[in-house]
Amino acid sequence: MKRVAIIGGGIAGLSAAWYLQKAKHNGADLDWVLFEKSDRLGGVIRTEHRDGCVLEAGPDSFLTIKPDAAQLCRELGIADQIIYSNDYQRRTHIVVRGKLVPIPDGLQFMVPTRILPMVTTGLFSLGTKLRMAGEWFSTAQRHPG
Repeated sequence: MKRVAIIGGGIAGLSAAWYLQKAKHNGADLDWVLFEKSDRLGGVIRTEHRDGCVLEAGPDSFLTIKPDAAQLCRELGIADQIIYSNDYQRRTHIVVRGKLVPIPDGLQFMVPTRILPMVTTGLFSLGTKLRMAGEWFSTAQRHPG
């Protein structure tokens, strides 16, 4: 018999457990155990309701990036519970010192692509903004690769 230890109860660990259990149900000679250090499963994925808002933590757009996640949801029988984002009205915020601060336009995957929104956002401190501006004047040579 094969024995498998799954370290972590985030989406990867839970997915591994699901597929190992399916294999065991189909006759595979194995046993598995999942170890999670926190008091809840799900890893960084969680939903909080605060001040009339729904706060989602975890992966962003997993279905469009990882079609296998959609397949897993279908296998688990929860595909009908997926709430798709309305990209037209979606606005993403980050909690900074207990307050919601909108992610500025021109910040894609946490990489600035436009200058003015970076200057005017409350997301970054003045020191951080100055360090970001200093990147424009950096003399460090960039090497390909």
